[in-house]
Amino acid sequence: MYFDNHRWILIRHLSEALVAGLLLASAAASQTSSGCTAHPLSRVVAEFHVRDVGVLQALLQLGRENAICFGIESAEKQAFQHKVDLDARNEPALDVIKRMLSGFDPPYLVSEQDGVAVIRLRRVLTQTWLDYNVPSFKSRRRPLQEVNHTLHMTLLRETRPGLKGIAGHYYAGNPATLVGPFDEKNRTLRQLLNELLINTPGGGIWVVHRSALKEGPAPMQPFWTVVDYIDPLEVTSGLIRGILTDGW
Repeated sequence: MYFDNHRWILIRHLSEALVAGLLLASAAASQTSSGCTAHPLSRVVAEFHVRDVGVLQALLQLGRENAICFGIESAEKQAFQHKVDLDARNEPALDVIKRMLSGFDPPYLVSEQDGVAVIRLRRVLTQTWLDYNVPSFKSRRRPLQEVNHTLHMTLLRETRPGLKGIAGHYYAGNPATLVGPFDEKNRTLRQLLNELLINTPGGGIWVVHRSALKEGPAPMQPFWTVVDYIDPLEVTSGLIRGILTDGW
């Protein structure tokens, strides 16, 4: 009798371990190699709480805690500085995001593109520079922000043929965050930004913070910022607050 009970307990423990292993494997299979979940809007958010934070900061926290990459195509300053209080438990990420954005006028549209949750104003129907088809983009394996800078320079060279260079500086980010190499052909700028995120260890978020309307050549100053999830939340939140304060 003791042997039977001992064997039953052992089998039960082995079964529990097998189930736990299968659950972990399933979760890993749903993520890209970067740590971003492959299907962000259907991911179940087990538990999430924010209090009195801006919408953009809330999205940043949701992304970090649930391996969700975001692309914010059109973030209006006043809307995304709006404070939210939100609690979620066992909800699809899409429902949580919609609750964050509820009540905004004009409303925002959330879609899934290339493994990234993309947010844009419903009323924005005209093409922007995000729709621009980049004939060729190449970069060695380098820090994320260097590659992002290379992407901006590639866009400028394509749309301003006489341009020799550009003065100024760019956000340096974490030099340990490496992405690439890249050798992409005929991809839109939006697709290339998504590609940067899904190649970023731990994932991240890109935010358009200046007008991206196709009116003349591409803007000399970058109209988007890419932020990874590796740095502490207070660091990336501070950067986001700076975008909201100075970016528009």
